Amino acid sequence: MSVKRVGKRWLADGRVTDRDGHLVRVRRTGDTKTAAEEAWQEGAQEAAEQSRDALLSKDSRVNKLIDLWLEYVEQETALGEMSKNSLRQYKSYVKNWIRPALGHLTIREFKLRRMDSLIQKAHEKDPSVGASIRAVLSLLCGFAVQNEIMDVNPIRSAKRRRRSSGKEVVSMTRQQRRDLREKLVEFAQAQQVDKTGRSKGARGRVWLDLPELMDAMLATGVRIGELAALQGTAFDPATHTVRVAAHIIREEGVGLVREEYRKGGNDANRKALTLVVPEWSVPMWRRRRMAAGEGPMFAGFRGGWQDPVTLIHRLREAFTGCGYDWVTSHVWRKTVAAVLDEAGLGVGVVADQLGNTRSVAERHYIPPRSTNGIAAAALEEVY
Repeated sequence: MSVKRVGKRWLADGRVTDRDGHLVRVRRTGDTKTAAEEAWQEGAQEAAEQSRDALLSKDSRVNKLIDLWLEYVEQETALGEMSKNSLRQYKSYVKNWIRPALGHLTIREFKLRRMDSLIQKAHEKDPSVGASIRAVLSLLCGFAVQNEIMDVNPIRSAKRRRRSSGKEVVSMTRQQRRDLREKLVEFAQAQQVDKTGRSKGARGRVWLDLPELMDAMLATGVRIGELAALQGTAFDPATHTVRVAAHIIREEGVGLVREEYRKGGNDANRKALTLVVPEWSVPMWRRRRMAAGEGPMFAGFRGGWQDPVTLIHRLREAFTGCGYDWVTSHVWRKTVAAVLDEAGLGVGVVADQLGNTRSVAERHYIPPRSTNGIAAAALEEVY
């Protein structure tokens, strides 16, 4: 057994032999080195007394396999190897898709055909959901293979369904931006009273933030969850910069959590961004900093962090009320990319502004444009 410090916790890691003679890996964490060692000793004793075949066999239900995998994922999350947001998403896909469709099966019946059918059903609803279900099933089967519960990972043979590559990159024109902002001001004012004419108080005042929230999004291009995580001190009035270094997630059993690092799939995408903001937005950032201090720059009606999901719903209601039901917060992010691209700044500048890789920026945020200008000029001589 080895014991080492991982972040703020201690990890005890080692292998023991179970009743069947198999080597079983046992990992336990604790707030102190002693606590981790004691937890490991208890786990090792339990593992040594158990038979792997008694724990899981090919005739065990997939639900049991899911339980063990989620327990493993929770341990990895506690060690900082996975993000809390990933754990939350895995649990959501398991609860809403995988358990209802496959949980009652035995591991022996857990075949590619059944999994592929579920992936296809999810893909038809939303290609991104189908891709996520496929990824979760692959992780689940990979865990089973590593623990000798399954012989192979069948998902590796599953058909990869292509997302539409012709999806248009939607952004807003200058006139649309001006028009929407004016209408957001009017819409927010109308939200200050209910149907009987009584003031909504703090619940109404959060609507007044929407025009400046639009300003903040268009001045930076950050994601909605990253904007929700900004503290007043994120803006530096001396350099006119905003530091984007966290995002808000909802953690099961805890509530809203301000998670360090930006949202993203890898360290390169998650590192903090320090963005110089345009001069037209500086007065807004100054006001927000003065009002927020070290608290949320765009606070909820109780003064705390806002749930990005709730914020998205509020924006959707406002967009519909303003006649812009096709707009989303992500369209604002794409609009920033479009403005930079139209200015001829290149894909590298767009990627740096959004905090993405060049390939992601080019594929998802920059609309295709003609590249044969010189050739077209030469073709003028055809006749």
